[in-house]
Amino acid sequence: MAELKPCPFCGRQPSIIVDNAAYSLFGDDEENTQFAVSCHCGIHTSWRWERTEAIEAWNRRVSE
Repeated sequence: MAELKPCPFCGRQPSIIVDNAAYSLFGDDEENTQFAVSCHCGIHTSWRWERTEAIEAWNRRVSE
């Protein structure tokens, strides 16, 4: 799995957030769990169905 890059705005290490609300709405199917990456300073990705997609979205930088 890819490592999370530090926040491009504050430099802190972000966290992966798991949305279990989708999980409970659709029953006991883990495929309905969503993921996002968020930083203490309030920056975050949109929700993704795959953990790796959320990490890739966070790690993508405009300058790269």
